[in-house]
Formats: sequence, C-alpha cells, structure tokens
Amino acid sequence: RRLVTSAGASHRENPYYKMTMKMLCRARGGLMAPRRRQLQTARASAGGHGGKSSSAAVVAAGATALVLMSAQSDRPECAGSVMDMLTEMNAKLSSMQSVLGAAAEEKAETVMFTSESVNEGHPDKLADQVSDSIVDACFAQDPDSHVACETCTGTGFVMIFGEITTNAKVDYEAVVRETIKGIGFDAPEKGLDYKTCEVLNRIHAQSVEIGAAVKRSKAIKPEEIGAGDQGHMFGYATDETPELMPLTHSLATGLGYQLTVVRKNGTLPLLRPDGKTQVTVEYEKKGASLKPKRVHTVVISTQHDPA
Repeated sequence: RRLVTSAGASHRENPYYKMTMKMLCRARGGLMAPRRRQLQTARASAGGHGGKSSSAAVVAAGATALVLMSAQSDRPECAGSVMDMLTEMNAKLSSMQSVLGAAAEEKAETVMFTSESVNEGHPDKLADQVSDSIVDACFAQDPDSHVACETCTGTGFVMIFGEITTNAKVDYEAVVRETIKGIGFDAPEKGLDYKTCEVLNRIHAQSVEIGAAVKRSKAIKPEEIGAGDQGHMFGYATDETPELMPLTHSLATGLGYQLTVVRKNGTLPLLRPDGKTQVTVEYEKKGASLKPKRVHTVVISTQHDPA
C-alpha cells in the first residue's frame, strides 16, 4: 500500500512512468513475485498519461540507465529505493521540461545591423594603401625592417610620417606617387594628381629605446620581445555567407568593389575614385540566434564627374 500511494503521488503526472515501470519489471527478474505485483499495481495506478514532451529522449535515456543499474546490481534493490530514484528523476525531468517550454515560447525580435565600406579612393583607404606600399618596399629589400609608417592626405597633398629603421634604400616619394596613380587620382579636378601633388616626408628613425626592446635575437625567447605598438581587435566567423563574414559586410564591400571595377574598365567613365557604400539588413533575433530576413537599406555615395 505504501508503494502504490507513493507511485500515485509522485509519478501520476509523468507520461513515461508506465514505460519505465515496464522496463524495470522485465529487467528485474530476480524480484520476488509479490514485489513484482506491487510494481505492476503501481504502474496501473499511474497509467493513462500518453502525452508527448519535448524531453522524450531525455526521459527514455534516464529510464534505460535506471533499468541497467537495477539489472546489473549484485543485490536486489528494494522497491522503496527504486521509487526514490524514480521520484528524483521525475523532479529533474519536470524542471527540464519547464526550461524547454520557456525557450520554445520565447518571442522573436527584429534587429537592424549596418556595415559600411569605403572605396580605394576614400582618404582613409588611400592612406592605408600608401602606408602598406612603404612597408612592402622596405621588406622587399630588408626582411628585418622595423616600420611604423602613418599617412595623412588632403586636397593636393599626401604626407607620410612615423618611425622606420631599415637597411633598405627606398625612394619614398616615388612609392607614394605610384600608389596614388594606381588608385586613379590623375587629374587636379579629382582632388589629387599623382604627377603634381605635394608629397611631404616626415619619416625618421626608430627611437633607440623602442629599437632595443623589440630587436629580435636568437638568445631571446619570442615571448620576451617587447611590442613597438599595441592594438585591440575583435571579430567573429558566421555562416551567413560562404566567406564566413557578416552578410552586411559582404554586401557593402561587394558593392564598393563593383564601383571600382566599372570605373576602371570604362563601363561608368564618369565615376571617380572616392566612394562609400552602406548596407542595413533586418535580422530575426530569437534567444542567441540571429537570422537575416531581408535587406532593409542600401546607400551608395560616390565621387563623380559633374557632367
């Protein structure tokens, strides 16, 4: 009677109790006949619950583990201890079902995300390309070069400055003009002409203190070498695109690249090097998941011939 009462009170709401008790009775062939009848009676008192739950796989796994433990035991388990185990399992499953149910009912939110990209003729990008070209020129002759080159630019001029220690013999002005030419600034009306613009060189050697701290040597472990500069960056990979970049970024940079292509191949000869693109995508946010739904806004701003 105690067993039946306990089963009815603890497991009446568990739809998998009937299945669990059947597995227990089959596995526990060593239980005494009266004990088996008590378990069958308990099973019958908790029957009638055939509903399904999102945690069905977890319930089945828990019941199987319980049966295996009971069947492999060297001594017969008393019905009371078995019921205690079922009671504990039922409580944990109820908690899991509550959590799963809450997650399933979580409402989706709408989130806007925007990425911007600038073309090769934009001042920011032009400055990057000039500095990169100087780094390449130094390392082409001296792999042990220390280069910290900065660039600023405006209408009619480009200025390079920073600290460089190298054995390379570099014509910095020639490197700057060639880079400007490759971008497409070849006429004063475009704001910059590689043939006539002013190139200011304010580069000097690296300080002795920094040079000593960052100098490489076989006797010094890599982790003991100092840093001449520091930076903090972050990023992430996503399955939104084949290149594992955010969709907004891929769209913005793709549009900007196409602007450069049609400008240089003559399709749109009135375009000029400077330009900017911006793409906003609407996402559905559900829990920690973000799913792109549609492109919300596209902005293309480009330098062009007034004609």
